Amino acid sequence: MNRLKKTLVIPILLIILCGCTQLTDGKVTVVDKVYHESYTTTTYVMAGKVMVPITSYRPEEYVLVVRQFSNKENKYIEEDINVDKKQYSKISIGDKLVYQDGKLKKRK
Repeated sequence: MNRLKKTLVIPILLIILCGCTQLTDGKVTVVDKVYHESYTTTTYVMAGKVMVPITSYRPEEYVLVVRQFSNKENKYIEEDINVDKKQYSKISIGDKLVYQDGKLKKRK
């Protein structure tokens, strides 16, 4: 019975976590740009009688906040989208882009 529960719960959780975006394919407008610097943190964990350092590194992150009107909900939806440094530098606030297959593309 326990194995059956795991078999059912894991796919359900994956579906829930993967389908988090509310954006649909179509036009979006960039309303903000956010840059997070890279950083390293060290925490100490007790392992027996010894404190062991655990170091974690977070790379720099380039985020665009985009807005899209949802006809279904009759309101604007804002969402963060991670992009690479090159795309981040080319896009300005107020630019109109096309959101398709989870990626941003310049409008033609």
